[in-house]
Amino acid sequence: MKISEKSFIIYYIVRFWNFVCRKYEESVLGSVVARLVACFRAGILWRFLTHDGPIGTTWGESRFYRAVQWCLALPARALARLGAHSPDGLFSRLCKRLCVPLLGAMLLLLLVIPQRYWNNLYSLVMVCGILILYYLSSLCGKMQRLALKDVGAWPVLLLLVVTLSWFWSESRTLGTRYLAFAFTCALLVLLVVSTADTEKKLRTILRLGAVGMAVCSICAVCQRLIGVAPNAALTDLALNPDMPGRVYSFFENPNSFANLLVFFAPLMLCLAIFSKKTLERLAFLAVFLLCALALVMTYSRGGWLALAFSVFVLMLFLCPRWVPFVALLCVAALPLLPANILNRLLSIFNFSDSSTYTRGYIYSAMGNLILRHPIFGVGIGADTLRQSVQQSGVYVAKSPFVHGHNLYLQLWAESGIFALVAFFGSLFVTMRKGRRALKTQSASPFLRGVVVGCISGLSGALLFGITDYAWSYPRIMVLFWFLFALLLAAIRIIEKEAGKNT
Repeated sequence: MKISEKSFIIYYIVRFWNFVCRKYEESVLGSVVARLVACFRAGILWRFLTHDGPIGTTWGESRFYRAVQWCLALPARALARLGAHSPDGLFSRLCKRLCVPLLGAMLLLLLVIPQRYWNNLYSLVMVCGILILYYLSSLCGKMQRLALKDVGAWPVLLLLVVTLSWFWSESRTLGTRYLAFAFTCALLVLLVVSTADTEKKLRTILRLGAVGMAVCSICAVCQRLIGVAPNAALTDLALNPDMPGRVYSFFENPNSFANLLVFFAPLMLCLAIFSKKTLERLAFLAVFLLCALALVMTYSRGGWLALAFSVFVLMLFLCPRWVPFVALLCVAALPLLPANILNRLLSIFNFSDSSTYTRGYIYSAMGNLILRHPIFGVGIGADTLRQSVQQSGVYVAKSPFVHGHNLYLQLWAESGIFALVAFFGSLFVTMRKGRRALKTQSASPFLRGVVVGCISGLSGALLFGITDYAWSYPRIMVLFWFLFALLLAAIRIIEKEAGKNT
């Protein structure tokens, strides 16, 4: 029985809302909006948004793809020839089976190791170790190919542009370690897509990720219970006198922690919605509630808005008719929020807030720097950018310049306009593939939940990127591309299962 038939109140709310929707569709305004939408879908922009361009359609047949794939397959080809003379493939099978659990363990460690004990070299070492294991699995005599084709052309193009930006960098020394971070993320995406090729394997990674999210969220709640001292460097205490200290869990910065929660909280909610087992559904729901509670305690205004936008995107997939009603309900509920949370939220529009007016100087400096280097940028790395800002004299505020406080300005200033285009191409094309994969009839509810959750989380992260540059912590950048890789892996599994059924 439907829930609307069990509850008297919900039943009449549903009837009322359906009546409003029906009257809207029959009204003059509804017909005008429908006509405008029809005109938009018949235009060039809609065709660009819904159809693959030459970069996507010719990627698998291009010479560049074949050349890169050939280079990536060299170690596997050599080990496969060597393994053909060995009668026992036990070691190679063990190596192959360890890849997915180790990727899940990597995600768990990225989430739970305290920042003071974290070294960015750890992620590179873990990725390279798993890559070696994946290559060693070819010792069975069968060459294991990395799924470069399923990653797509745009992420490869982004890596190429970022690598080239290191060559023309104003300081290659400062940019070298950031180039290592970029290759860490690229190898991670390639490994997740290549190894998590079944629903069971993907579920293993996500369960370990859910454990990590639960642990870091519980740590944040414990910090609130113990008490966190307010930090004037993170909050304007004059405008927020009644606001407690902002939690940060295992991370140094509450904004970075909030960005992390925005990544994975929508995914936990979707897995709770789409899971078939009651216990598993309750577990994912509990993780989501812990993440939402921790996000509130970070007092990150950008994080709150980003999570709200993620839920909005999620509802567009699941129940689009109810989006306006829920939006109105949320606006009406704003006065019911606690005073310190409401004041913090409203401070977005207060230009006397220290973080707000300081960003004005930062954005002005970034704009001037981009105008000087619009095509190729100053070179990869936040350190390179800081040095360029200091030497050019475009920043005039008293507070020290750390980074651009905007993901897109930072990326443009570092690696140029082509990197920004490739970044948007990577995210947009993959999300579009995910939307198409949802239309596949053979897709399981779990995989649908992964696709919707990842798209929602990435959408929230893109909104968060307008107000902050969380990638100043490379650990957060690795987690961003981990989420991107999970989306690609789910799409690949759906397409593979659809191919088997046809």
